[in-house]
Amino acid sequence: PALTHRQWMVFMLLSLAGFFSVYDDVLRAVCINDIQASLNISDKDLPFVITLIRCGAIPAFVLTLMADMIGRRPMLLVTISMYTLCTALTAVSFDIFWFTVSQFFGKLFLMAEFLISN
Repeated sequence: PALTHRQWMVFMLLSLAGFFSVYDDVLRAVCINDIQASLNISDKDLPFVITLIRCGAIPAFVLTLMADMIGRRPMLLVTISMYTLCTALTAVSFDIFWFTVSQFFGKLFLMAEFLISN
């Protein structure tokens, strides 16, 4: 059967979410040397920063549980909006702290978005 307009919109939205979940990690891996140099992250601190960022995925299950209480659609829109905001904050990060915080929460909302959409 043919998809409705709404189904196509949901499909496009979730496809974008899937794309960015991979793109974000790949881009960080490719640009890590430039990020490290521009934010003056030492070789000693880099593994800790990356670990903290990846740990952002752990509390994502809480947002997934919230989606079951208040609805998947509203939570999906919140996670997409917050991921976008965190990505914008990453772009203007001026030190290691703000970079790590914005990437941590970006990872949290991105993982929650992925879990809610599946």
